[in-house]
Amino acid sequence: ERSGKLPYEGELYAIYLLKEHQRKGIGKKLVKKWLGEMRKEKFQNMMVWVIDENPSKRFYEAMGGKTFIQEKLLISGKELKELGYGWSSLDDVLI
Repeated sequence: ERSGKLPYEGELYAIYLLKEHQRKGIGKKLVKKWLGEMRKEKFQNMMVWVIDENPSKRFYEAMGGKTFIQEKLLISGKELKELGYGWSSLDDVLI
């Protein structure tokens, strides 16, 4: 976790898939591979930031992520709400 201030060790920083490649299981495969690497490094839990307006946040919700924090984010002069989803154990990630 980049800030070192939140109660999570690992952070999934970003996954971006072109629309034509979404909903084909590619995201889940990437997360599964990433989880394997996190386990090798002895990480116990993880989180991810998602812009609230992003419909892909449902991807993380379907994997069992629970919103634990909200923050404001400024992008190109526009204020957005960013949600932090967390998993208290890597074993809780539903893939």
